[in-house]
Amino acid sequence: MRVKAIKACAGLAAFAAFTFASTSAVASEGEVELAASAPGSSDAPPPAPSVPKPARRSRWYGWQNLAADGASLSLVVSGLAVGDKGGSYLAGAGAAGWALGGPLIHFGHKNPGRAMASFGLHVVLPVGLGAGTVALVCRGGGDFCGLLAFPGALVGVVIAVVVDGAVLARDEVPVEQADRVGRVRITPTFGPVPHGAVAGLALTL
Repeated sequence: MRVKAIKACAGLAAFAAFTFASTSAVASEGEVELAASAPGSSDAPPPAPSVPKPARRSRWYGWQNLAADGASLSLVVSGLAVGDKGGSYLAGAGAAGWALGGPLIHFGHKNPGRAMASFGLHVVLPVGLGAGTVALVCRGGGDFCGLLAFPGALVGVVIAVVVDGAVLARDEVPVEQADRVGRVRITPTFGPVPHGAVAGLALTL
């Protein structure tokens, strides 16, 4: 009887030891898995910090288009007023500036789509309105039908100047650049020269 009791106690002790060993092994494996899944324990590099994009805002540069259109139209009017061969050169230069001045300014501001729209406003619109006026009014023909193209073309010119300068002439730039570029400053200047002095205005863009 005593031998059986001893054997039973020995069996219970062996079972308890096996259970404790198994529990310790499972706990150790769980700690290893937690350590492996912990942040920073892998060999992968940490994600790069996100760099915020600089704030941008719309900038108007239509004064450049208005200046180009004004100079071109002045050349055209001056050439027509002169009327001789030199006047034709002036009018031709003004017409070229009218057709290409606005588009080139938009290209300079990296707006090719608006450059094409500007070309359409300056060339296609006045020609189309002038031809349309003649076609609508002078259906039967006449001696002065060609003069009727002038009012329609003039309306197209006004629309082109307003839309190109006020609507199309805008781009998106960083806030710092918008504050630094595009300001027009006029400063009076004065300086001595031999036998007198010179006064004027300095234009800073």
